Amino acid sequence: MGDLTAALRETLDTFAPDGTPLTTSEVAEALDLGRRSTYDRLDRLVDADELRTKKVGASARVWWRNDTGDAALPDAKIADASTNGASTDAGAGAVENPPLVDVLESSPTGVAAFADDGTCATANEQFRTLFGLDGDVSLEALEAVPLTDHDGDVIGAADRPVRRVRRTNRPVVDEHVRVDTDDGHRWVSMTVQESDDGVVVTASDVTGVVERSRRLRRERDAVAAELSEFASHAVDSRLKLDEDGTVLSVDDRAAALLEPDVVELVGASTSEAFDALRGASAIVDAALESESKQTGDCRHGDRDAWFEVEAVPTTSGASVLLREVTEQVEHERELQRYVGVVDALGEPVYELDSEGRFAFVNDAITELSGYSREELLGEHVSLVIPDDAVDRIEPQISELLTEDAPDRVRSEYHVTTKRGHAVPVENRLTVLTDEAGNVRGNAGFVSDITERKERERELERYERIVETVEDGIYVLDQEDRFVVVNDAFASMAGVDGEDIIGQKASIVFDETFAERVNDRNAALSADTLESAKFEETFAPVDGDPLVVETRFTTFASKDGNTGRVGVVRDVGERVERERRIERQRARLEALNEVNAVVRDVATGAIDGSTREEIETMVCKRLAASNAYEFAWIGEMTGVDGSLAVRTAAGLDDPDRASLSGMLEGVRGRGAVSRAVRDRTAQTVQDASLLPTSDPWRALAARFGFRSAMAIPITHDGRMFGVLNVHTDRESAFADEERRLVEHIGEVVGHAIAAVERKRALASEAVLELDYRVPRAFSSLDVSESLSGTLTFDETVSTKGDEVLVYGTASPTAMESLASLVDEVPYWESVSVVDTDEAGNSKFELHAKEPPVFSMVTARGGYVDEVVTVDGNSRFVLHVPPGQDVRAITEGVSAAYPSAELVAQRQISPSQPSMARLQDRIAEDLTDRQRAALYAAYHSGFFEWPRAATGEDVAESLGVAPPTFNQHIRKAERKVFEALLGEGGEESSGWTDTE
Repeated sequence: MGDLTAALRETLDTFAPDGTPLTTSEVAEALDLGRRSTYDRLDRLVDADELRTKKVGASARVWWRNDTGDAALPDAKIADASTNGASTDAGAGAVENPPLVDVLESSPTGVAAFADDGTCATANEQFRTLFGLDGDVSLEALEAVPLTDHDGDVIGAADRPVRRVRRTNRPVVDEHVRVDTDDGHRWVSMTVQESDDGVVVTASDVTGVVERSRRLRRERDAVAAELSEFASHAVDSRLKLDEDGTVLSVDDRAAALLEPDVVELVGASTSEAFDALRGASAIVDAALESESKQTGDCRHGDRDAWFEVEAVPTTSGASVLLREVTEQVEHERELQRYVGVVDALGEPVYELDSEGRFAFVNDAITELSGYSREELLGEHVSLVIPDDAVDRIEPQISELLTEDAPDRVRSEYHVTTKRGHAVPVENRLTVLTDEAGNVRGNAGFVSDITERKERERELERYERIVETVEDGIYVLDQEDRFVVVNDAFASMAGVDGEDIIGQKASIVFDETFAERVNDRNAALSADTLESAKFEETFAPVDGDPLVVETRFTTFASKDGNTGRVGVVRDVGERVERERRIERQRARLEALNEVNAVVRDVATGAIDGSTREEIETMVCKRLAASNAYEFAWIGEMTGVDGSLAVRTAAGLDDPDRASLSGMLEGVRGRGAVSRAVRDRTAQTVQDASLLPTSDPWRALAARFGFRSAMAIPITHDGRMFGVLNVHTDRESAFADEERRLVEHIGEVVGHAIAAVERKRALASEAVLELDYRVPRAFSSLDVSESLSGTLTFDETVSTKGDEVLVYGTASPTAMESLASLVDEVPYWESVSVVDTDEAGNSKFELHAKEPPVFSMVTARGGYVDEVVTVDGNSRFVLHVPPGQDVRAITEGVSAAYPSAELVAQRQISPSQPSMARLQDRIAEDLTDRQRAALYAAYHSGFFEWPRAATGEDVAESLGVAPPTFNQHIRKAERKVFEALLGEGGEESSGWTDTE
């Protein structure tokens, strides 16, 4: 029971140990299986000697366990089982015969009945199983099942058994067909007969019968073929023996070979008959005992000859074939001697016959291929050599057969081992011929070239690397001649790679390069260096010199000479990049220093108390820095526009005087002249490249500078002079440095203007210039004529070149003013701040760069009063003493051609306290605070009720209301501190002191 499957053990467990029998239906019900599956299990248990069975009645069968040991059960138990398994009538209680359906389902034969229309009247489970039919069975479904005959051919639709019966009206009985289903195939015996209304098909599984029949047929054919082969042999003699080894018959040749009389051989035993052939009786006895063919070579005791003995068992004994093989044995012995020599060499050797099959292999061949000698002998050479290699070798063998052909040829290919590995080999093969000169095969001496191929592949990799890299690679012999160069080196040298081979290295390496190489070679020879590396100029045969980095080392060749292998890399771009980086680094350092100088100069300029002090400080600090050699400030002197040095640093007095003498005037071509004339910074990046006629080239030669920059010192349009900076650096004043140095001119100009403005405010005297301007607006080409009275009381700078002008206007003048805003180019807008009872208006005028105001402010002065009555104006200007009145007058006339200077007088405040108070306020307030204070005052911000709110004044100034509030609060605090704090005094007005 241990060999039973789980399903069979489950089925066996349904039976009671006491041997109580069960019917098929009872077992099927207990297992919840179909009757056919249950029947199959029970039948297999009977085969396993676990159950016994007996037919009961017409179609019933009972089963019981075999544990009881009884061959049969009492009839009472069998009767009970048959009664329990049969159908009973509840009314009568009588036992009926089982239905036909039960009979069909329990049948081991598949049965099906089909009507004429192809529908299935009935089909049992065995029929479905045999033909692999699921679901509804029909004749169409049956015809769709593939059927094959004994030859393996598919049976066509017309030749299928059912159709043949219906076509011929003759039954088909026990026809074997192979049924192919999804779960495999089986052989089925089909019987098809016609019925009254269709056909009846029965089928049985005959797979085992067919397989056994085929096996017997194959064995019979094999025996017949062996006997045929045996009979076809060209033999020397033949004997027949019975099962005991007694000779039954012998031919004449056997008798002559074995020497005894024929009569004496018949009836002799094997030992007696084959006494002259040593070992023959043992071969025959082994064949009789094993019932298998036995062969062997035996030496004749009285002759110097060898015979092959072949004993073949028969149904009645054995047949013995004797064939002389003396030549073959001698040949094999000779071959074995050669094999011994070859094996001593340890190299793979083989021999092929004329059909390319292995006739001989030594142990080395078996080790190389992984096949045993038995696996190779008789096999075609393609077992270990690819077909493409065979195709290459065949023409070489044919070439060996021609006249004047070499004795052997070489061929390389891969041997495929038993494990599928490809081993590269070199084969030296030759053709083998017999005594008549006919080709009987070929032999080869095989060498494993795996290591050599690996070296070749490694060499190829190096060659590819050498040819792929962009660096130049070269090899020199002991005489410094090129023996190898790659394409990159040839390209760098400007020659063809083949042309440079054999040339001396000096054609591309100059003497300096050669000297450095020799020095490094000495260090390499002394083992103080493993490799040498340096940068040098490389001189191509045709082209510009290159900056290269070379790395090389020495090597010893096989002949003991020393050569050199090197790599040359074009590092011109890298060197240039490093130089560029170095220049950038130096430039950044200079910029950092310049930036520090600019900040230092700016701080010093703001702290300076006089113009002379500011200018001297600027020149000294610039000249004292590492970035510049010397600096100086020039100014225009005289009416002819000549230039002179005002202050300088980094130059001694003779050089300063010499410099003044070399300067051109305003109309000159030099950088200083252009800066004064155009009021824009001018640079000279490399004075040595200037034309010889350029004065700055002479200056550079005299004072030893390369670059220079001339920066105009201006503020609000006023020109204070020109700052000049000189350095020995090339292209110094570019981009960032130019912007930084140019900013110095703006800072110095602002500082000088502030100092002069403070000096003017603090001065005890002011120069008042009174101009009369008839028809003031006629020069502006405006259509509107001004009528009434217009007064400009205060002008306040806001931001940049924008100003606010506060004044009063009569009613008619206010109308004219509103119309003139659109026509006067530097007026932008006007608004009324307040109007009194008489109709006079206080106004706020937005203007941009009003010419007279800008000019006077730049000179440290201010516009004291402007009054216009019916188009005729009067300008009163206050400027510091010592100003060029003529230049001022020319500036006023440029804006108003009809202007006329009517008075020029020196005035001073009648009470010094007022001057001191105004001086303190001017000093304490910033520009923003002063603008906020004046704008608020003149716009009516301090009146009650206010004529303008803080938002209005902020909008006029173009700032945010919180910003205005911050400025006005700080300005108010400073004014009241000056007025009421310590030292504050009562103020008073101005008086004329002509």
